[in-house]
Amino acid sequence: MIRNRSPLAAATAVQLLIFVVLVSTARAQNVSQAPAPENPAAGAAPSGGGELQQVVVTGYLIPRIGEGPQPVTSYDQQYIKNTGYQNVTDVLQTLPSATGNYNPAVTSGFSFSPASASIALKGLPPNDTLVLVDGLRMPSFPFPQQSTAGAFNFVDINSIPLAAIDRIEILNDGGSATYGTDAVAGVVNLILKDQYQGADINNYYGISQRGDYEVYHGQFAVGIEQKIGHGGGSGGEPTGEGKEAPAPASVTEFVPKIDVVAAFDFYDQSPVLAKNRAFTDENFSRLSFRYPDHGDFPTTTGLFIDNVTGAAFQTKQGFNGVSPTAADFTAPYNTFTSAQNGLQIYPRETRIGGVVKLTYDVTPWLKLYDSFLIDRNEEVSSYGPNQGIYPPPFNPGIIVPSFNPFNPTGHNLSVVDLALNEFGVLNTDTTITTFRNVVGATVQLPHSFYIDSNYLYGESDATETMKNMFTFSGMQAALNGTLPGNVGQFFNPFADEFLFAPNQVFDRNKNLVGSIWEDIRSDISQFHTVVGTTDLFDLPSGSIGVAGGFEYRSEDYIQNDDQNSKTGNLT
Repeated sequence: MIRNRSPLAAATAVQLLIFVVLVSTARAQNVSQAPAPENPAAGAAPSGGGELQQVVVTGYLIPRIGEGPQPVTSYDQQYIKNTGYQNVTDVLQTLPSATGNYNPAVTSGFSFSPASASIALKGLPPNDTLVLVDGLRMPSFPFPQQSTAGAFNFVDINSIPLAAIDRIEILNDGGSATYGTDAVAGVVNLILKDQYQGADINNYYGISQRGDYEVYHGQFAVGIEQKIGHGGGSGGEPTGEGKEAPAPASVTEFVPKIDVVAAFDFYDQSPVLAKNRAFTDENFSRLSFRYPDHGDFPTTTGLFIDNVTGAAFQTKQGFNGVSPTAADFTAPYNTFTSAQNGLQIYPRETRIGGVVKLTYDVTPWLKLYDSFLIDRNEEVSSYGPNQGIYPPPFNPGIIVPSFNPFNPTGHNLSVVDLALNEFGVLNTDTTITTFRNVVGATVQLPHSFYIDSNYLYGESDATETMKNMFTFSGMQAALNGTLPGNVGQFFNPFADEFLFAPNQVFDRNKNLVGSIWEDIRSDISQFHTVVGTTDLFDLPSGSIGVAGGFEYRSEDYIQNDDQNSKTGNLT
C-alpha cells in the first residue's frame, strides 16, 4: 500500500487579497433593446427591452456580478442542447481552446487512466487546467495519466452528470493568482442548477450506421421552493448594535424558504470494435504490395534462442506443434496478425449519477446550503490479443527446458517472445465511484459585508480488474511440467498460435492465467472561508471592494495492488 498524505497538499494558506474593483455606475435611462451578448455561444439574448440577467462571474474571490476584466466565456443550457452532445466530455473537448485531452477513445482498454476524460486548455497538460464545480474543487481521478514528463493527476469530467449542469464558465486567462498553480492554463467552472422549479425529462437514443456505438441517455431534473411559516423578519439588515434596521416600505415581509433541486443522469453506450472500422486495419499490403504489413509483437510463432549454440530460430507459420522437428523451424522472420481481433476502439460504458442541492434562507441575513454530487462509472473493454511473453527487459528469462517433450533440440531454449492468442483477449473491467458534499453558510453583515464559510469532502474510489494475465512463475512451471493442477503436463510453445490451440488444458488454471487488480482511492478535504464586501465606499469612478479568505486543503492518495503486480510476476 502506498499512502501519500500532505496536510497542506497544494495549499494550507491564509490569503488576504485586497483589490479595487471599478464598477461603472453610468447607465442609460432609456434602453430600446437589450444589448447583444458578447459571447455568441452563451445563447440568444432575451427579446424586448430591459437588462440581461445578472450572473456571478468565475475568477474572483468576491462573487462579482456582470462582466469583469478577466475574460470569461459562458456556455448555457441552450448552447449545450444545440450541440446535441450527450456528456460533459463531448461538450468541453470540442471547444476550440481544448486540445491534447484524454477520453475513453484514447484510453480504451489496457491503459493508464481507463474510463476517464480530461479537459486541457491552450495545449498545456490537463493538470494545468483547474476544473471546479460551483467554484469548488473535485477529487482527483484515481488513476493518474502517464506522459514522457511523468505521471500527473486530473479531474475526470465524466464524473459530473450533464443533467445537473446549468452552465459552463471558462476563465481563458491563467487563474493561478486566485486558485493556485494548477490553474495556469485556465479554469473550467461547471455551475450546477440552483433554485430550479418544475420538472424536466429528456431521453436520447442513437446508433451508428454500422449498428454499433448504441447510446441511450436519460436525464431528469426537478426543483421545488417551499416557504416556511408566515415571516420571521422585516427584511432589513442587522445594524451591529443588536437591533435590526427598518426595512424600506417597498420591501415585503421576509418569509423563510427552502429550495431543493435534484437531478438524475443515466448514460449507456455499446462498444466499437476495431475490426468494424477499415482505417484500423494493419494489413497494409491490401492497399499496395509496396506497403509492408504491421509486424507482430510478440509473434504468434514463437522466437527462441538455443542456450548452447546461440542460434536463433522461429516456428514456421502453419505448424500445429505436434511432434516438432528441426524442419518445423526457420530463421527469424516478420509475421503479421491483425491486432483488430478483439480490440475495442471505443469501450462499453455505463454511467449513473445525480445531484441534490438544498438552500435554506433562514433569515434575511443567514443562508444555509448543502450540495451532494455522486457518480458511478463502469467501463468494460478489451485490448485485443496483446498477451504472451515479451522480449527482455520485460522477460526475466523464460526457459523451455531440455526435458520438455516438445523441445526437439535437447538444449535449454530461451523464449524471446511468444503470443498466446489461444487464451483469448485481454479484458478490463473498471468501476469508479465519485462523490462530493459541500455544506456551508452565508451571513450578511452590516455595510454590505458578508461571511461565506463551507466544508467540502470528496472521494473517488476505483477498482480496475484485468483478466487473462499470465504469470512468469506459472509459465515456467507449465514448461517444466510442474504447474500445480497440471503436474506432469507440459506446455507446448512451438505451435502457430494464430491457427492452433495446443495448450487448452491449462486454460482454467489460475496458477498460470488469471486476473490482476488495482484499488485506488483519492480524496479531498477542504475548509474555506471568505469575508468581504463589494461596496466598502464609493469613488467617483465606482465602488471599492475588499475581501480576505482562509483555506485549508488536504488530499490523500491510497493505492493497493494484487501480489503478482507488486512483485512484477506478470508476462
